[in-house]
Amino acid sequence: MKKTIENRKRTNKSYLFGPGNNANPNGRPKGTPNKITKEVKEVISEVFENMGGVEAFTTWAKANPKIFYPFIYTKIIPKNIEIDNTDGKPFEVRVINGN
Repeated sequence: MKKTIENRKRTNKSYLFGPGNNANPNGRPKGTPNKITKEVKEVISEVFENMGGVEAFTTWAKANPKIFYPFIYTKIIPKNIEIDNTDGKPFEVRVINGN
């Protein structure tokens, strides 16, 4: 019985950050990457440069368009596109599948 009470005390820490008792009430500012994300991006960037940078990547992309376009290029294009059709003229939307 004693163990159960001790475990409950250890795991129930809601009293630490209850209403009005937050260690950082504003939190991390929006858009601020966490430390690990920043470090990973720096490492990947360094590896990219060590492997030949843009020139090597371009060579690889030309040799592998079926991987580059659907899996890499699609990561940088907007997912939502607004179309202003206030002039009332018809327009065509085509979705091109990279397969």
